[in-house]
Amino acid sequence: MAIWLALKKLSTLSENTFCIYSDSMSALKTLAHPQTSEILCLLATMKARDYEILFCWIPSHVGIHGNELADTTAKAASIDLNHPFPYADIKKFLLIYVHSL
Repeated sequence: MAIWLALKKLSTLSENTFCIYSDSMSALKTLAHPQTSEILCLLATMKARDYEILFCWIPSHVGIHGNELADTTAKAASIDLNHPFPYADIKKFLLIYVHSL
């Protein structure tokens, strides 16, 4: 999806030579499969309009401080907090307890 969105944006620009960098080798490999027909059609249209698009794989965000910080922050936000009960269950228990008092 990111590659398709990038191409859509690039197709509106007056420049015609671009390099799209991705850290997803699998995304770049799928560009050769028929399932990516929308991307391939867009690339063909752009090529017919003399666009030159180079796809370049970069290994993750290694060595790029801002990206490493973003990765670390994203991983920290996704850590399971190990709450034994969902909030709704705790709220229900507390309401029952308060009403019993």
